[in-house]
Amino acid sequence: MTAISPHTLGVRNMVIAGESQITVQVKGDVSSYNLSVDGQQNFNIDTNRTIEITDSGHRAHIVRLDGYDYFDVLRKKVVYKAQDTY
Repeated sequence: MTAISPHTLGVRNMVIAGESQITVQVKGDVSSYNLSVDGQQNFNIDTNRTIEITDSGHRAHIVRLDGYDYFDVLRKKVVYKAQDTY
C-alpha cells in the first residue's frame, strides 16, 4: 500500500501479506472522499463508510526477456535525463 500525497514524511509504503484483510474507515468533517484504485478507477465514497480490501485472486504474468534488464534501462534513462538538464 502506498499513500498518495502524504501530509507527513513519516508515512511509508507498507508490504502486506496476501491473505490479509484491510479495513479502512474515514471519519471527518467532509461529506465524502475520493477513493482511487490502482490509479485506474475512482469512487466517491460517503464519510463513515467502511472499505474492505482483500486479495482479488488475479495473478500478474510477467514476461522476462533474456538480455533485458529493466533497472539498467531505467538507470540509463535517468542518467541521460540528468545530463540533459545541466
